[in-house]
Amino acid sequence: MKSLAALALLLPFQGVRAASPDGPQPDHAVGDSTRLWTLDNTEHLALHGVSATVAVYRGRKSVRLVESAGTTPIDRDRAVAFIDNADFRDGTIELWVAGAVRPDAADTSVRGFVGVAFRGTPETNQYENFYLRPTNGRSSDQVRRNHAVQYESMPDYPWFRLRRESAGGYEAYVDLQPGVWTKMKLVVAGTRAQLFVNDASQPSLIVNDLKLGNTHGLIGLWIGPGTEAYFSELRVSGGPPSLGSAMSPDIASARTGSDVRLDSTTKVELSNAAVRPVEYRGRHALKLVPLPGHERAMNEQMQAVLTETDFKDGAIEIDVAGARREGYSTAEDLSGFKGMIGLSFRVQGNKAERFYVRPQNARLENQLFRNFSTQYESVPDFPWDLLREKSPAMYESYVDLEPGAWTRLRIEVSGTEARLYVNGATQPCLVVNDLKSGVGRGKLALWSRVSTEAYFSNLKVYPVP
Repeated sequence: MKSLAALALLLPFQGVRAASPDGPQPDHAVGDSTRLWTLDNTEHLALHGVSATVAVYRGRKSVRLVESAGTTPIDRDRAVAFIDNADFRDGTIELWVAGAVRPDAADTSVRGFVGVAFRGTPETNQYENFYLRPTNGRSSDQVRRNHAVQYESMPDYPWFRLRRESAGGYEAYVDLQPGVWTKMKLVVAGTRAQLFVNDASQPSLIVNDLKLGNTHGLIGLWIGPGTEAYFSELRVSGGPPSLGSAMSPDIASARTGSDVRLDSTTKVELSNAAVRPVEYRGRHALKLVPLPGHERAMNEQMQAVLTETDFKDGAIEIDVAGARREGYSTAEDLSGFKGMIGLSFRVQGNKAERFYVRPQNARLENQLFRNFSTQYESVPDFPWDLLREKSPAMYESYVDLEPGAWTRLRIEVSGTEARLYVNGATQPCLVVNDLKSGVGRGKLALWSRVSTEAYFSNLKVYPVP
């Protein structure tokens, strides 16, 4: 017997015209509670502030949406093509989208906005909405990158209200390209939803308080101002889904570089720590351990300066594994300990540039703390908390991490610019254009907090290609 949620998926929304048998029906069923719309016609679309045509775009049959001629500012807030027989409460929505700025767009602030609305009521302009800003995905401005994906709830909670009242809580970074087919997957259960992009095993954006509450309504294809967008292959599965976590992808293989030994022969200058050669998860590694009497220190840092290194510009790759040590707070707020671990570079005395990760943050249910998964700081003058206070979202970002798992960090440095790549990604998750110590050189150092079980392996240094 189908669940109530699965049955609701197959019924037309009350108060909206039921589908005629000639066009609005799903193309076909896929399994007991999954329906597929190939989106190769426009007959099943109820258009609000948009015009729709059929197109073949980059090899896919699709529906093309642009704003209607004479669209008013009010219309722009509801530029949606609702699918008139796609009533939805809980389940999974998957579709391919491609959004770009229209060539004739006069507004330079538009980003190629494209997304999917759900639980919509067209008569009252109510819907939940997850969307992408494709031109933000590879911006050199980290704040814009951190706004690459967005949740909003219309009409009462538009994006700008959510950003003003809960900065960083309803948007995040993910790699995107304008005009390129991108797969969106929404998993919705009650008042919770998660957005996955391009078959990622972990969500890019988590919302635990859908503003319309636990309701149902229509699914819609959504665009923002100045956008030309394409939509293809909408697949909807009913039934309450699981919002549990999944395993992280395999760590990318190291590329050729100059090895820096991390073993019992490594020459180090230690700060508040000792080093111990160990075997950890199948690898030879150096472990940073706290000094006797400091095992329960709250905010102390550990560092091992590699005294035979000298680094100015180039690339650094290292495997790190960090997790919260037993006995420290597991609170999912600022009082909790996040297994912080990373690498300092251009170290001179007590001065250093640093990138690090907070593995315990990455899979929390709170999106704000997920967005603190990676961090840049420049000590002693620009620690993380000062940077966050003065420039929120500029020097930290989300990336998927698994506590205690080996994680590959790649840091590229040129002059006063630096980029952090994680686990073989082709695009950086964190871009810094103003290294606070300026152009300089210095040593490399292994870094973590005393509250972290910290392991380091496979350090390589080489010029940027």
